[in-house]
Amino acid sequence: SFIPNEIRPPIWVRVLPALENVFYGANLSNILSAHQFVILDLLAWLPYGIIHFGAPFVCSLVMFFFAAPGTVPVFARSFGYLNLTGVIIQLVFPCSPPWYENMYGLAPANYSMQGSPAGLARIDMLFGIDLYTTNFSANSPLVFGAFPSLHAGNAVLEALFMSYCFRS
Repeated sequence: SFIPNEIRPPIWVRVLPALENVFYGANLSNILSAHQFVILDLLAWLPYGIIHFGAPFVCSLVMFFFAAPGTVPVFARSFGYLNLTGVIIQLVFPCSPPWYENMYGLAPANYSMQGSPAGLARIDMLFGIDLYTTNFSANSPLVFGAFPSLHAGNAVLEALFMSYCFRS
């Protein structure tokens, strides 16, 4: 069907979903979200919600005690520059999270909309807490992410530093 240019999403909004269709034959998020089991929720939540935030501190402590002097300040600066770059990418080239695409399709980024905790709401229900539901819905100023994700960028930075400091 024909979509007028005024409401057609810009090319950069359609790039990543198109690549998913090429590589996986469908939207990867839809494929993964079709299977909801508690163990899968926990396995997805650990790296996304726990390890992502704790690993920089753990790596810093290990480097502080066991790496060459001066390593931690270099790691901290690198970590800061990486996160600054990620935020700039997020603002310039917003990437819709899977829940946004499922709800709104490939519409252009709308920063005035309310966010969603998506699958993390199940983690809140599982543990009887309200950590993600409130933070990702009412309080989230940015509902879009960056690609590459800072989850991936931070993990790569930590792996590079740790493998350089501890070659054995």
